[in-house]
Amino acid sequence: MDSKFAKRLVSLGAMAVIVNAISRRLRQLRRSELQSNALSLYANQGLNYLVPLIVLPYLVRILGPSGYGSIGIAQSLMAYAIVLTDFGFNLTAARDISVARHDAAAVSRIYWTTMAAKLLLLGISMILLTGIVLITPSFRHDWPIFLACSVMVFGNIGFPQWYLQGLERLKDSAAIQASTKIAGGAATFIFVHSSSDVCLAAFISSAPQLLGIGAALIWRTQLMPTTFYRPTVNEVLRSLSGNWQVFASSISTTLYGITNNIVLGLIAGPSSVGIYSLSQRLVTTIQGLAVPLTQAVFPRASMLFDTDRDGAWKLMSRLVKVLFPMVGACALLLGIFAPTIVRILGGPAMMGAVPLVRILAITPVFIAVGALPAQIILVSNGRTSELFRIYLMVGIANVLIMPVLVYRYSAIGAAWSMTISEAFAAGQMVWLALRDRRLPQPARQ
Repeated sequence: MDSKFAKRLVSLGAMAVIVNAISRRLRQLRRSELQSNALSLYANQGLNYLVPLIVLPYLVRILGPSGYGSIGIAQSLMAYAIVLTDFGFNLTAARDISVARHDAAAVSRIYWTTMAAKLLLLGISMILLTGIVLITPSFRHDWPIFLACSVMVFGNIGFPQWYLQGLERLKDSAAIQASTKIAGGAATFIFVHSSSDVCLAAFISSAPQLLGIGAALIWRTQLMPTTFYRPTVNEVLRSLSGNWQVFASSISTTLYGITNNIVLGLIAGPSSVGIYSLSQRLVTTIQGLAVPLTQAVFPRASMLFDTDRDGAWKLMSRLVKVLFPMVGACALLLGIFAPTIVRILGGPAMMGAVPLVRILAITPVFIAVGALPAQIILVSNGRTSELFRIYLMVGIANVLIMPVLVYRYSAIGAAWSMTISEAFAAGQMVWLALRDRRLPQPARQ
């Protein structure tokens, strides 16, 4: 028997065992209202990932590695603005609304204070982005692409995912986003026909959340409290001050995430970013398997860590037991069949992404099984300062080693830098979360 065929046969047999285990676990989860809600989210979330994978082969072939990479660079820069305008509110505001959900006045105060802070940060981020694009020659040349991608930032603010998450209304959010993904995918096929349409492609791929606001209005989905609260300047400033550590943690992750695209583009050019972006897209799809379940668990975990810590830890244990076989199996399959997957989605011009996919394939396991559950635990217990130190330490280490690896190995160096950083960050967070279990509950920061 051919050795390669035998290895794949063994791998498929192992996958069958894992899939059977996942099925048993999911049947158990149906007994709980929380996990039943999460399973509904997976049905909608699957569409969110399926549509981009359908559009990806067409987009890569039409735009080529360079055009696709230019969009990747612009969207990476916009991601900095998203991190700034989020300012950690996607975690802390969701947590606070979850705890106060039965107090309409408190929910209104949290919502409008958060939105006021975000609008202030939006103005700051737009000024900074404009300056960066104008002073960087390669960015200035592609300024229309950056402008088209800026709708990401406006959509992220206008569509309050954190608000829906705090109220455990993620079914509404997932349904809206799925519909806008379908609309965006259809628009790509209808309007993008050549490499000269790169700006239009950038706009369409960056607009789903902005379109989600319109979809919510059409479907009469409530995206804000029914009562208005006018926050004071001091309240806005206090909300920003109380969130700076979570924000610092988020910005630190960009030092080993988004920054890799920017540095790779400046050193190796858009074509290398195109290859790297394709591999990231595939790996992020696997990582996205964890998103609906962790989003569904986070509000409940926040309440349980306030009232029933033993119950909260049992919930986190069940979360990991579901995520590990599900994400691990998909990551393994991605690594095994990377050449076939890349050839189908990217075509011959993108085959350089194969080794990158195999290097990055393990990162969803680090994130889904380690970082995400640990992050829920640490934020719910108010240990944001320690979370910040982990991200800052890992981010600085990545900034030091990543340019060297990129200069020497191009996109492969960026992939290794990302994998090493994610492994170390997840390990540190898991250790800290387990240590937290043995400590008394701290006051919230």
